Amino acid sequence: MAKDDGLLLLLSTEGPPRRVGLRRKQAGRGSYRDAVRWVRDIAPSHFILRIDSFSKLTKMLSEGGIQCFKSKVFEASGYKWKFVVYPNGDENGISTEHISVLLRIEDTDALPTGWEIFTDIKFFLFDQSDPLPLIMLIGSVLVCGVSRFHRLKTELGISKLISRDVFSDAANGYLINDKCVFGVEVFVLDSKFEEEYLRPSVEVDNKTFTWTIADFSNLSSEMHYSDEFYASSFKWQLLLYRERTQQSNGEYVSLVLKLVDEKIACDKLLLFARLHRSQLHCHCSSTPPAITSLSATQLSTAHGLCQSALSSASEIDRAIMSTFSSSSEEDAFTDVYDYRDRAPSHYLLDVESFSSLTEMLSEGGLPCYESKVFEASGYKWTLSIYPNGDASRNSKGYISMFLCIEDTDELPKRWEIYTNLKFFIFDQNRDKYLIFQDGQVSRFHQLKPECGIKELISREVFDDAANGCLVDDRCAFGVEVFVIDSKFSGECLSPSVKVDKTYTWRVYKFSHLGGDGTVHYSKEFDAESYKWKLAFYPRGNRKPYGKHLALHLELVDPEITSPRLLVHFELSVINQKSEKHIEARACEYFDHQFPFWGWDEFALLNDLRDESNGFIVDNCLIIKAHIKTLSTIDS
Repeated sequence: MAKDDGLLLLLSTEGPPRRVGLRRKQAGRGSYRDAVRWVRDIAPSHFILRIDSFSKLTKMLSEGGIQCFKSKVFEASGYKWKFVVYPNGDENGISTEHISVLLRIEDTDALPTGWEIFTDIKFFLFDQSDPLPLIMLIGSVLVCGVSRFHRLKTELGISKLISRDVFSDAANGYLINDKCVFGVEVFVLDSKFEEEYLRPSVEVDNKTFTWTIADFSNLSSEMHYSDEFYASSFKWQLLLYRERTQQSNGEYVSLVLKLVDEKIACDKLLLFARLHRSQLHCHCSSTPPAITSLSATQLSTAHGLCQSALSSASEIDRAIMSTFSSSSEEDAFTDVYDYRDRAPSHYLLDVESFSSLTEMLSEGGLPCYESKVFEASGYKWTLSIYPNGDASRNSKGYISMFLCIEDTDELPKRWEIYTNLKFFIFDQNRDKYLIFQDGQVSRFHQLKPECGIKELISREVFDDAANGCLVDDRCAFGVEVFVIDSKFSGECLSPSVKVDKTYTWRVYKFSHLGGDGTVHYSKEFDAESYKWKLAFYPRGNRKPYGKHLALHLELVDPEITSPRLLVHFELSVINQKSEKHIEARACEYFDHQFPFWGWDEFALLNDLRDESNGFIVDNCLIIKAHIKTLSTIDS
């Protein structure tokens, strides 16, 4: 473990970082934030940049007068983005001894008025010295809250991702043989989460229903239905059938309690009931109490509470029923081991009486509450909450939370799903959501369909109202799960090549060239196997015309050119009487979307037309292009 500017930097893979507790951390200001750092062995979902010569890139940017490398536009979570790396710190000069990174949202003109987008962002740096194939140093953009993009803030990042000294030391693994890899992952947090309200349990006054079955010994193997009866304003029915089995030496009888109402004012009932038998001529023992939940999709189907080798009567001697109702809230959003204002994106459970729930589960012999099935990131899930810890995982005295993937029969063989998984508890005192994450990628597969945190929070801390998790017996839990796929976009920046190609263009009869916005092209010329040409507008290319000369360098046939090009070039108007040339240099990206770069106000026409200045001699203007270095950027 090492420290870099007071921030935790984990350089090994020996488990997740230690939990920092419930203390709130301080976030930075503005568009940049400090970083929380840890490692993982899964590549970022959305974009990877491989730089084959970091020193040449740094030199090229410096000579070209720009401070950052900008990626191509890539799509992630339904939006378009650019990844930006500052090798020598950000443009504000507040982190010159560090590498800075940021993410910029693109095509914002297509977004609605007043748009704002909440995101969970992580930046990555590949540790090449680790034996595992992809170990990332992750910098979370925010230490408190979520990343919020809007019209006035279209980019967010980390000004001090890592110091140049630490980065440049090959022993740390980030820059080896002048090569390095950066990445970014961005999940957009929507506001259409699913929610359940667990209301306080209701005591039913020993509602008993007795079903007398005549001629029991001659029952067929078909299903048999009792009369319908009411308990706590809900309509119920008993179902009984006989089947043969080798394990019970012949026959057994199954007894099922069914919720009859097809449409009720809630989505699910949590029921604690005990089924009893009367005296029958068969050998068996009494049936234990059972708890089950009936969802809206199960309302008109039989839901078995027990199976036994008996049963002809049923007594609901104590039924505790809690009702749930669902809603979709316009709220949602994340970070690690900390607080945020926004609710989880995917599921929220509001428990109106935690003590009633705990008592009900305890008396019914169930260790956990299980949510309804909900959809998130293209899969189906259920959330399990253990109020007293998961005994099978030895977490007594803590609250445990686990997420289980459902409907796995529909998935391909040997399936595995990597996720960014967060659990939430609402802090009612701070009016914020406390976030729990182990710092690692959660991997679901056939032998492990459930992931979670067995010691999420101790009951002692949770039960203390001063901490805000449980106030007036009410609490709220949530979960957010984003699937990390391997279909990321990526670019490979090759080492820059010294081109040193000069092309001179003599423009004769300059004074006869006219027409507002008219463009004139030079002949094509070759530089590093690519074709180029110059374009100039003798009266400018925008209003008011007639003030400036516009001059551009253009890549010919960019659709044929497969890679994106980063080019350091210089354009000049030559002074034919002295060495006082008009020069401008740049380092820009050429591709099919932006095939030309230059200056719309390269030179004042009055200065050029003044014969004493020496730019036009015998009505001839000389333009020179110098392509200095070039680097290809392959997808």
